[in-house]
Formats: sequence, structure tokens, C-alpha cells
Amino acid sequence: MFLKRIFIKDFRALKDVELVFNENFKPTVYPIGSLNGGGKSSLLQLIFSLLKFSFSNENKDFLSNILSYYLGKNGEFPVAEMDIITSGEVQKISFLTVSGDFNGINLAVLSEVSNLAAQYEKETKLNAIYAKIANIAENPSEFDKISSSRQRVLRDYLLSYSKTSGNKGLIEESRSLNGIVSSNSSIEIEDLFRMVHHHHTDIYIVSDRTRLDLISAKKDLKLTKDSLDKEGCKYICHIGDDTVLLCKSTLDLESLSKISSKVYLATPASQVLLFLPKEVRENAFRTYGGSYYQKFGEILRKTGVFTYGIESSNIIADAFKSARDKDFRSALESDQYGENLSKLKRDLNSFLNDKDITIDPDFSRVVFKLRSNGQELLPEDLSHGELRKLSIFIWLTLMNPGNSIVLMDEVEIGMHPDWQFSIVGELQEWSKDSQFILATHSYELCQAVTPAHVNELRPSLIKKGS
Repeated sequence: MFLKRIFIKDFRALKDVELVFNENFKPTVYPIGSLNGGGKSSLLQLIFSLLKFSFSNENKDFLSNILSYYLGKNGEFPVAEMDIITSGEVQKISFLTVSGDFNGINLAVLSEVSNLAAQYEKETKLNAIYAKIANIAENPSEFDKISSSRQRVLRDYLLSYSKTSGNKGLIEESRSLNGIVSSNSSIEIEDLFRMVHHHHTDIYIVSDRTRLDLISAKKDLKLTKDSLDKEGCKYICHIGDDTVLLCKSTLDLESLSKISSKVYLATPASQVLLFLPKEVRENAFRTYGGSYYQKFGEILRKTGVFTYGIESSNIIADAFKSARDKDFRSALESDQYGENLSKLKRDLNSFLNDKDITIDPDFSRVVFKLRSNGQELLPEDLSHGELRKLSIFIWLTLMNPGNSIVLMDEVEIGMHPDWQFSIVGELQEWSKDSQFILATHSYELCQAVTPAHVNELRPSLIKKGS
């Protein structure tokens, strides 16, 4: 797969940007340069977000976060146009936001269905909890068996129902429930069960009405999607109450999903990711008490974004475990112990001039030793560049992203100029047939390819307030 061309009309510092990559160039490594603030990182994150999150049912919220830039823009507004080579053919994929009417098509029903589905799910869950409560309330003998687990059922119901219905009486009761449960007053708990039984009658009616509304909305949704198909568009998600992200492509969803699975992003851990929720991004500048890095880590695990950092030790340990498991499987299948572990050691040690790398027998700690005398080194004895290069190699070889689009931001940080030059050929060796697009400030890295490989974002793109 290969990103041949991308055009961005207006996104943050990027104004009327068109980049073209020649698939016949070797190596298929394409540096992008600019001054600081020129939009390199924004460009990589936009490409990744659009291709990675648009064609799966998960992580659509990340699109809403990064594309909040387009809220308030009326009518149709282009986000990005891409030409992607897949299965030997060039496919055009474009993304646009639409606010208000779109060729007479009812777009409001797109969010209405998801909202109704969520509401129906909540009400159905509430009914399921209530069924347990009703059984107790209708059978007095059951009150003698009220246990802590049933008290939790009652608490769950009251909290859920008070939020759903806005019933002030139940809200007050739910607030006081913890005290009642703590006092273990069976009489008061019995009263609460009876009160819930009395108040719940209307929930069945509300739930059934929601179900009927959902059925009707789904019919409207089909009509809307059929109309969008005629326009060559696919609905992706809402990025605001009245702003919709659409994708134009002749490819079906299955083919677009295959493209999505072949897009990767690597970035410094210090880079603020635009697809993080706004409140998480704002925490990055809080002096104390912010939860930025905790949330940052959670989101990285969900999205598969790779960061260069001290977590390299975890990546190295995972590589050793993977090699060990392959060797075990080989021994079980053929009675011949595999060579994956020894090969991994050779490959890793080839990066280190005077050091060897191994791992504790329980896989709890990565160990580095001097080759000359076997002295064990502390983590601080390894350079930032060495750890970074090791982690990139392992990330690519473990992930094995052949025939993929790999976006990498400032890969050269911490590396000696010689390594910055050589990393170009190594990336191609570690992930054959993949296209690498590198946002960089490295002159040496750009010198490792022809001038035609290199794209530059012009300083004129940097505008005050962007």
C-alpha cells in the first residue's frame, strides 16, 4: 500500500498543502521538513486519524477530537484528499465535513439512531436490574434473605434510575442508600425495595416507546445511507451536533478497513496528540495534579500509536518473550528448538558497539553488559539514541507491518549524525515493502535519499494564531 498524494485545504498551520510521493523511488522513505511550527506533526496525525479511525466502529471519538477544528465552518468543507495505491490501483479517498443540509439528505437521523440505541440500551439494563428487585418486593419471604449483593443491585438501580428519570425523590434516596446499607437496617432496606417497585411502572412504557422510535429511525437511516451512496459518500461520524464527517470513495467498507489496518504512527512521547480529548490535552500544561500521562498511556494502548521513550524496556522484553514462544512451538512441532531467540540477540547486539543485551530468566528485567569484562550496566549507562534505535527495530519487527504506510515523527532525536543517515536504509530493511513518511529536522537523514524524495512545508504556511 502506498500514499501517492495528499492535499489539505485548511488544517491548523497547513494551508493548501499538496504533497506527492513517487512509488518508484528507492528507498520508499520520504522525509518531510519545515521550520518548527510548520505543521509536520499535524500532517502526520491528520493522515493517521482519518485512515485509522474512520473505517472501524471503535475510536470514532478520536476523530471528533482532532476535527473539532472544523466546527463552525458552514456548508461543505474539504478536510483531505488522498490518492492511495492498493492492489496495484490508485484509489481516490477524500474526506469532507458537512454542516446543515447536504443535497437535501436528512443527516440528522445519523446521530438520532445512535442516541436512541444508547438510550434503549440503558433502559433495557435498568429493566433487567428492576426484575431482580421486583422479585424481592413481590415475595415478602425474600426480605429475610437480603444480602450485600442484593443491596448492591438496589444501589445500582437507584443510581441508574435517578440519572435517567430525574426523579428527585429517588435521587435523595440513592444518596442516602450508602448510609442505610452501612447501618444494615433491614426495615429501611425493605421500604426502599417497595418504593422502587412502586416507582418503576413507567419505565416499561418509556423503554417500549424508545424501542419503537429506534425502529422508525433505523428505517430513516437506511434511506439516508442509500441517498449518500448515490452521492458516492459514506457517513463516518458526527464531530459536533450539526457537523458530519463524510468520506468519498468508490471502495467498499471492507476494502477501506484493510487500508485502515495498514497505517501506523510513531511519535515522541512529548508530542501532544491532537486526537486526545480536549480536557486531556489541556492537562499537559498543568503543573501538578494533572492526569495527562496516565490518560496518554491509556489512549496509546487503544490506538496502537508507538512512542519513543523509556518504555523501550517493555518492548524489548516482549520481543524476547515472543522469540521464546516461537522457539517453544518449533520444539513441540518438530522436536527442533528454534533459533528465534538467538537471532534476536544477534540483531539487537549488532546495534551496540561495546555492549551486549539479554534478559533475566523470569523476563522481568532487560540486562545490558559490557563486552570487555561482562560488567552489568545501569539504565542510565545506555544512551537515549541506543534505546530509541533498539525500540524502533523491535516495534517494526514485532508489528511486521509489511506493505504499510508508516508515519514517523522526529525519528532522529537522540541519534548520532551517522545513525541519522543510516536509519533510512535500516527502516526499509526492517519493514520491507512499506512506505515511510518521516517528519524531520535532520539534514543527514534528508541527505540519505535523493532531493526528489524530500517534501518541504514552506514557512509561508506558518500563520499567527493558527
